[in-house]
Amino acid sequence: MGGARRRATLLREKVEELISSLIHESHCNEHMQFGIDNEDRAIMEYEFVFGEMTRPGHWIAMDGWGCTPDAFVLGENGDVGLLSAKCTMLPHMMERRRSAPEPEESHYWQCTAEMAATGLPWCDIGTYCPFMPDRSERLFTRRVERNEADVQRMIEAISLFNRDVD
Repeated sequence: MGGARRRATLLREKVEELISSLIHESHCNEHMQFGIDNEDRAIMEYEFVFGEMTRPGHWIAMDGWGCTPDAFVLGENGDVGLLSAKCTMLPHMMERRRSAPEPEESHYWQCTAEMAATGLPWCDIGTYCPFMPDRSERLFTRRVERNEADVQRMIEAISLFNRDVD
């Protein structure tokens, strides 16, 4: 869930934000911007490939934290899962993610937090690259199933972090 140095930096930034009421500016490089700009395309590709309907994510406030899933996957009786859209402009990233036995750790924990907040049982990580010449290769999806032990670890870590900020 993050190294001690990263945690200490984030803790310092959050304390500074509480004291000064100023929000730290987050960094956005060209790859991050590409992901933001192409998220809707990735979600539409997911709907096309899987024949699923989605609805846009929204802020979900929890006790001292929250999240904004990219999309909710809809079933006949409402939300059945989540979609986390990851967009890349680098075709070799598609092969790297396809060949990895597990999702990237940060993506796993993001999905875990979103499942904790929504109570939903799974989150699909959809990696999308519009530059793949074969359309059937443009989307790679890996499902993360809810793991109650990890959900509890996440909630405990967030509670501990928030106590340190307070």
